[in-house]
Amino acid sequence: SADYSAYLWVAKQFFDSVQAVKPSASRSQSAEIFLVCQGYVAPDKIDPRMFDPKCVFEQVDGQATGGGDKLQSGEKAKGINIFHKEFGKKVRSRNGYDLTNLDASMRNIGSVADFLEGGSTNDPIQMLSDCTGLAFFCHVCNDVPRNSGEVPSCNCSMYLNHRLTSSEVKACLSDLKVLNKADFKGLLMWRDKMRAERKAALKSQEDSDGDDD
Repeated sequence: SADYSAYLWVAKQFFDSVQAVKPSASRSQSAEIFLVCQGYVAPDKIDPRMFDPKCVFEQVDGQATGGGDKLQSGEKAKGINIFHKEFGKKVRSRNGYDLTNLDASMRNIGSVADFLEGGSTNDPIQMLSDCTGLAFFCHVCNDVPRNSGEVPSCNCSMYLNHRLTSSEVKACLSDLKVLNKADFKGLLMWRDKMRAERKAALKSQEDSDGDDD
């Protein structure tokens, strides 16, 4: 059910392993089920809404007989991004909150590296539309043990300390949901400049390697 999926998602935000089990003592016709949770992850921040049943299990009333446009029925129309006139309107799924990409703080944090380096699955405008913030942290950083002294092979640290990454840019990236269109355009311009500099640096490195040969 939708309630079970929501509860399972909440449990997975706090534990490394979450398994659904049905004890042999439980009657076969009974719908009861138990979750065995192991490896508490102790997140740094926890949104109080994680413990609010009204938030986690909320069902949004939609069109009882179906029909209506997507804004009326509670479904977010595909293709709506930060520059769409409907962007920013409070829209929820008819089955409650879309928990797919949220973390324990009820935020969907993307990676600055993905935003800057692009790729077929990382459209910059869509990332700004879908994420609540972008962090100078990626899956490569995450794989490096803390306090190990090992330097990640990604560019996150370089992006964070780059001369073009101003305090204003950092502030905008930290909370995308409070930005206006001018702020979003500023982030896209910053992205273009960062990509141009990185491209020039890579070309310079290639030319230098060619001269050494």
